[in-house]
Amino acid sequence: MCDIVSYMKKFIAFALLSLLMVSAVFSSVTETNRQEIVPVDSPIYRAMKTLYISEGLALPSTTGPWSMAEMDMMLSRINPEKLDSSEMEVYEYLQREITTPPRIELTP
Repeated sequence: MCDIVSYMKKFIAFALLSLLMVSAVFSSVTETNRQEIVPVDSPIYRAMKTLYISEGLALPSTTGPWSMAEMDMMLSRINPEKLDSSEMEVYEYLQREITTPPRIELTP
């Protein structure tokens, strides 16, 4: 009887530890999933195009729409030290919009 109880305790501890590890992996994956698509008529999309053109940079892709991950990568290629005040406002707007966590809507 003691062997069964000891075995069950070990099994429960292992199961809880496994569940904790799996949930940690999935929570980190969902935090980095930036696949939300930015529509081509979005102000974020237009702001990125405007900033790239004003800096004399070629857009990495002329086909859209782009994902938030692509927008983040594109924004990282812009050197904020070279921006004038109006361009800096656009840059800061994009930073706020792109780094905001995705909105999750639950429907009943």
